[in-house]
Amino acid sequence: MSVADVLSFIDSFDVAGLARELVEIESHSGIKGGEHRVASKIGELLIDHGIKPRIDDLRFGANLIASLGSGSPVLVFNGHLDTVPPSRGQRVLVEDGRLFGRGACDMKGSLASMVAAIVALSATGVKLKGTLMFTAVSGEETGSAGTLKLIRDGLKADCAIVGEPTNLNVIIGARGITPVTITVHGKSAHGSMPEKGVNAVMKAAKILLKMEEVLPEIYEGKRHPILGNPSFNVGIVKGGSALNMVPDQCIIQVDRRTIIGETAEEVRREFEELISELMKEDRDLKAEVAAITVIPPALVDQNLPIVDCVVASVEKLTGRRPRIGSMPYATDASHLIHAGIPSIIFGPGDPEKAHTADEYVEVSQLPLAAKAYAMAAMKYLSP
Repeated sequence: MSVADVLSFIDSFDVAGLARELVEIESHSGIKGGEHRVASKIGELLIDHGIKPRIDDLRFGANLIASLGSGSPVLVFNGHLDTVPPSRGQRVLVEDGRLFGRGACDMKGSLASMVAAIVALSATGVKLKGTLMFTAVSGEETGSAGTLKLIRDGLKADCAIVGEPTNLNVIIGARGITPVTITVHGKSAHGSMPEKGVNAVMKAAKILLKMEEVLPEIYEGKRHPILGNPSFNVGIVKGGSALNMVPDQCIIQVDRRTIIGETAEEVRREFEELISELMKEDRDLKAEVAAITVIPPALVDQNLPIVDCVVASVEKLTGRRPRIGSMPYATDASHLIHAGIPSIIFGPGDPEKAHTADEYVEVSQLPLAAKAYAMAAMKYLSP
């Protein structure tokens, strides 16, 4: 069968309708069985088109795995079944050419497009040289349990496309995550006699102000040509236990995003040096720093064949050459890359709309993504 047959099949497939059905199934961490229901919906559709999926029960969710073809090379389509919780009053609806609802952008729109691509390849009898594997996984939003389980179970592939929203651009890398915990020590006293104690919260405030003053300039000098600059966000400040007590401890937790070449040790020293300067000015300021890398930064070669396959497919479909770049946040692609599977990120939807109160995906992008997925698979796995 020809590319034209595959594209024609996708035109007849209601990708947006499937995406809406998936979005209507709540599947965040607070909904028991939500991921199973999304996996079952996808599984039923695949079975209807002659594809036999496997659904693995996980402790808190499910992984769906399906394949077309056999042997090498192996291309993986990877998408996650879960979402973050919806915002108050958030509804599922189609309006002004947009599908609104939690997960529409991140990333049930992409799941629907991937399913449409796989079904089209199967229904039109396309012969592949190698294997196209589809993995719809659990818990990406809460620690990537599903993809990590696949990796532990020995997932092997030559490359992968992870369907996070990219506005149909091609993403080849992402910054890493190294959380930093700063424990500030003080001395407790009665709240009516603050001069008898050392207020850990007030000492922490000095550290916070110093971070805001010096870190942006340091990070500006560390720019990576693809991953951009490192960054930090103070996500949690916790101190004190009673209104009438001088707090003897305050915890600062920092979300530190890293680029290639940065290590947890380097990040820890960065914060220790900042605090050391403050300690010279204030003898009562005492603090310790801990940093551990959760996900290292990830980057693949932009000359990989799968990059060329996706770029050429988008260009043929839209007449525009997609941007090749990076994401500021980590996804399952980072885990796959560090497991030895070169992975890119490509999908419908504006990433800036993910997790927002008005999350949506442009309906017109859904069949385009499906066609690009199918065409890229055909190019990469051509006989």
